[in-house]
Amino acid sequence: MRLDVNFGVSYDADPHKVSELAIEAAISVGQVEADRRPVCWLTDFGGSSLNASKATSRA
Repeated sequence: MRLDVNFGVSYDADPHKVSELAIEAAISVGQVEADRRPVCWLTDFGGSSLNASKATSRA
């Protein structure tokens, strides 16, 4: 099963660090499939945030 998590971060945030931290957080969850690495995309420039989506495959 695929799980998408949408979230926003400050425009001051480093987008590379945001992606790295989101992926690390997903990997730390025990139900995430080990053979399918989570991904994180910046998807939109919101009114007050950079919006992102993290996709994770769950067992």
